Amino acid sequence: MQVLLGATLIDGTGASPVPDAAVLIDGERIVAAGPRPAISWRPDASLIVAARASIAPLFSLVPGVDEVVVLPASGAASLSGCDVALLLPNSFHSALTAARAGIRERWGQAVGRRVHGVHPVPP
Repeated sequence: MQVLLGATLIDGTGASPVPDAAVLIDGERIVAAGPRPAISWRPDASLIVAARASIAPLFSLVPGVDEVVVLPASGAASLSGCDVALLLPNSFHSALTAARAGIRERWGQAVGRRVHGVHPVPP
């Protein structure tokens, strides 16, 4: 079970963006997504946030975050061992970073141009 927190959720349906969202992923399936207070998950799920160095310290202040990984500018070795990635933004660079880290399951928003090898987040 993976839990992603703190990003703005855009579901691709035209609905308003949801700030401070939670996305719950079980295996290869997104089982819940929405405002953080409305989503619950098992306490044994681990939450790892990978972020650029400029914003990574902010995530260490977020309750429930188990680990903050600073993304290196040139690679993704620090992400190895993760099972699923939710790409925010869903860009070629984000997908390539996750792929280089060996993360086989990659999810991204289902709006605009689709990035190869990324599952669209269902509305």
